[in-house]
Amino acid sequence: MKTSRDRASIANQPTMISFQSHASKTIRSCSKYSEDGRSLLYTYRKFITPSALLEIWNGILEEVSATEGNPELVNISEFMYLWMSEFWTQDFNQTEQETIQKTIVKLPNAKSFKFLLLKLASDRNRACKIYHSEEQRVAINRERTIRSKSFAFGYGRDEGDVGRNLQQAKGNLSSRNLLVPSPSSGCVPQTTNSDPTMSRSRSSSRANVDELFGKRERSATISDVTALNNFSKWTPVELANAITFQFSNKFLALSPLDFLKKIGWGTKKEDTPAFSAMVNCFNKTSRWVITEVMHQTDKESQVGVITKMIAIAKRLENMQNYDATLAVLCGLSHYSVQNLKEAWAALPERAKEEYSAIEKLLSPINNFRGYTAKVATGINGAAVPYVGIILRDLTFLMENKAVNSEGQINLELIRGIANRLFIIRSCQTEVYTLVVPEILMSFLDSVVVMSDDEKLHKLFCERNTVRKKFWSFNTLRKMVGSSSSSTTL
Repeated sequence: MKTSRDRASIANQPTMISFQSHASKTIRSCSKYSEDGRSLLYTYRKFITPSALLEIWNGILEEVSATEGNPELVNISEFMYLWMSEFWTQDFNQTEQETIQKTIVKLPNAKSFKFLLLKLASDRNRACKIYHSEEQRVAINRERTIRSKSFAFGYGRDEGDVGRNLQQAKGNLSSRNLLVPSPSSGCVPQTTNSDPTMSRSRSSSRANVDELFGKRERSATISDVTALNNFSKWTPVELANAITFQFSNKFLALSPLDFLKKIGWGTKKEDTPAFSAMVNCFNKTSRWVITEVMHQTDKESQVGVITKMIAIAKRLENMQNYDATLAVLCGLSHYSVQNLKEAWAALPERAKEEYSAIEKLLSPINNFRGYTAKVATGINGAAVPYVGIILRDLTFLMENKAVNSEGQINLELIRGIANRLFIIRSCQTEVYTLVVPEILMSFLDSVVVMSDDEKLHKLFCERNTVRKKFWSFNTLRKMVGSSSSSTTL
């Protein structure tokens, strides 16, 4: 007779099943809302190759097609639609793509596949939508509004005009005009250009950072010796938009496969170029913050730069660019910046409050409870999540065994990994629309930052006017380790 402890132990055991059975069952039952279908596509590479999974799909398709009116044919078609929308270029070579295109014509949702192929072609080089000035953004949007009205029904003066406008509108049909279901419905992601701070009142979001730092005139408290040319000229809004432009484009280049390679799922652990670019962008931003503060020789200039950096971080948080927000926070939390006691004491009260709020939000205490709680309420519009916490969760999940001694797979583990990867995909469904001055578009790539910790420590000793005696750099390094190096990992 089993005790309650035995029953609890059995209940906590992971669900195990052979991969072939799991793949076949998932393909046959896949739907637009199938979580198992997406989980299979994200994790199958540990067990078989893309070509092998395609053979399984073709075998099931031949078997089901032999039976007329078999409802499973729709499910098999939905699985291929999902597969193509996620990994069309990564999983299929040119020959396989040509074969698939000939096959999908015979499937129930053939028209949907045609639209999907158009969308995949247009989304190949997705990036932020950029305007170099607010005037340019207004002018282009006005032109689009006028142009869209010319295609509206009833715009012509007579029925002939209406018919001609309708035919012209049909002739201009492209993937950008298609309404594609969002990933929440289990289909291909929707590409929209959206910035949550632009969709809300732009003046109100700008007022927040202006309250924190002030308008351009007040930036005179910053000296001309800065890492970024004319740093005092640019407002926190402009700098935050420029940072978001670079972070977002690097984030959009990330694929679930980059994370799987990083944690060694199905392959040896390795960094991919896209992942390395994301990490380097984080580190460069953090170092840039430190460099700008330490370039200032007097207290008033230090206060001005720190306050401006806090305003930038607040703007980044409002834009849901949490990865960049943490990068700026790491720079401000560096010991060389934190030990400028007089400067921090002289900060405006509003700046102190905003810094404390951001620090609380992104605190690692209790597994980033503040950040997790905020994200759990929902992300609306374009966003860049904190990549490090997703990678950490995946690393912890990898401690579980994916396959037992009998060759059966752990379904709970597969679903857990897929859920984390879906966070990445869901945040990539929409892109930012930003106003970024042309000169700032790639400033993080060109700005020179202080990367030598020993030289930075010497500069800190020169800048600090409160303490006259300091630990040597080597002693400090032994005490705090390598905490001065910021990274998303």
